[in-house]
Amino acid sequence: KHLADAKQLDVLFTFASKTAEEQVRRNLLQQIAYTEESLKLIIEAGEFPRLLQLATSEAESSYRGSIIGTLLGSRSVIEHLGQAGKLDVVADTLRSEVDPALRSQIVANVINRSAGIEVFVASNKLDTLLTLVSQYTDDNARGQLLARVLTNSKSIDQLKAEKKIEQLLSVGEGLNPSSARAYWSQMFAYSQVIDLLLEHGHYDRLMKLAMAGEGQWLPQLLSNNKAVKELLKSGQLPVLVEFAKTTDNDTRRRAYLTLFFGNEQLVEALAEQKQLGDLIELCRSEPDESVRNRNLATLLLSPLAID
Repeated sequence: KHLADAKQLDVLFTFASKTAEEQVRRNLLQQIAYTEESLKLIIEAGEFPRLLQLATSEAESSYRGSIIGTLLGSRSVIEHLGQAGKLDVVADTLRSEVDPALRSQIVANVINRSAGIEVFVASNKLDTLLTLVSQYTDDNARGQLLARVLTNSKSIDQLKAEKKIEQLLSVGEGLNPSSARAYWSQMFAYSQVIDLLLEHGHYDRLMKLAMAGEGQWLPQLLSNNKAVKELLKSGQLPVLVEFAKTTDNDTRRRAYLTLFFGNEQLVEALAEQKQLGDLIELCRSEPDESVRNRNLATLLLSPLAID
């Protein structure tokens, strides 16, 4: 602060760039990067480009990735870049980084540790941010980070305003299987996103996606009452029962049973279609005796079952 007040920050940067003590320079850069007050003073003095240049010139990759990621993940920095119309600095920094793992780390920091998403959206650069995630993250992180970006409330607001809600589906449909699993696991967990997609007439695509991989996301989709109504209108209930009967995954079968028992509309529809016997068979297939007896008691005491 003293150097900033005295307009002598050049002393700090000259020392950091010329010192032969690598660890001293690293410790100094890390201390600055992790201190928002220091970053604000450096930004106000117009010296952030010099700070970033020092970080990107660090030879040791583990330190370089940590420092750059912390800088670009800082609220002060990302808001400054947004206000100055310089968000391209993020893309330029990623392009100049040769280590793919560090690029992925830096993108994750921008999204997870700051107001990064909101700043990109406010600058009308949502598509730019999606491109950065797609280009510079590994398969394991890509799906999760894309979902995080698109489920942000500011992103949703922009997609609504631009009538691009379908993008919530198309982004996931364009991913490889590994990234797609992470993406849809998050998407189906957000009830407000499912509501929005159903409101815009995307039940068929959601159902197709939910049924992929032995119907792993069907219980999440059909915990939504709007989706249940669409299911009953479509006549696809037997397909759901068949998934539950044929899965070898005990956890997934229990999720189906919880779904059935938790929705009176489904039980009623099963009774009308004479499929309560299938439900009893599912209950009996439960290997855990306490869970099996509880489910059977719930079903057999149901007025619909008695009728």
